[in-house]
Amino acid sequence: MTLNWTGGAPGSYVIIRGNSSDANTGANGSFTCIANQSALTFAVPNYVTGSLPAGPGQLSVNNYADYGMFTATGLDVGIKYGFTGTTINATYQ
Repeated sequence: MTLNWTGGAPGSYVIIRGNSSDANTGANGSFTCIANQSALTFAVPNYVTGSLPAGPGQLSVNNYADYGMFTATGLDVGIKYGFTGTTINATYQ
């Protein structure tokens, strides 16, 4: 499964996650892959998607960037970051 994207924060990473379940057997599976944003493409290996149980699930592609700390009255710790991404329903076979 090859994924392509545009955008994202330079110098950051794209996080690719997928999961599925088989209602007949109760089997569940998931994966997480991380790619450099600058690659603009990533191929999830067949041995990864092939190890998921056949059935419905989800696929998400997300970019988290610009992490930093901040202070504000009343907070012990403040953490900021930017996020963009999408999640779709998928059927794995």
